[in-house]
Amino acid sequence: MNPSDWISHLHSDDISQVSKLWNRVLKGAGRISCEYRWLHPPDEGYSSTENVVTWCSMAVAPELDEDGNVIRVFGAIVDISDRKRAEAEKQKQFEEAVELRRQQENFIDMTSHEVSLFLG
Repeated sequence: MNPSDWISHLHSDDISQVSKLWNRVLKGAGRISCEYRWLHPPDEGYSSTENVVTWCSMAVAPELDEDGNVIRVFGAIVDISDRKRAEAEKQKQFEEAVELRRQQENFIDMTSHEVSLFLG
């Protein structure tokens, strides 16, 4: 595998952003950090045939020579999938609470309207 092929393993929605940031690093533009989704085939034993998504947080910085040319890139990549799942669950609960509140307000409005018609 060509070392630059790693970008092709990203989620299609993330390729453009990560490519732009990575190119900035390779030009010596400084440190970058971003979050993206990494796709990989399912592990043996999984019943699904779909790619597995792993959320990653990446922070990288170029090392430059005295002429400003990139010698190498240092960085770290951390699996943040658990955090992303927790954020998604929290967002789902928030949206359900908002919907429940909307339904309660509609019920109260409807009930208030019916009572005012009854009392007339």
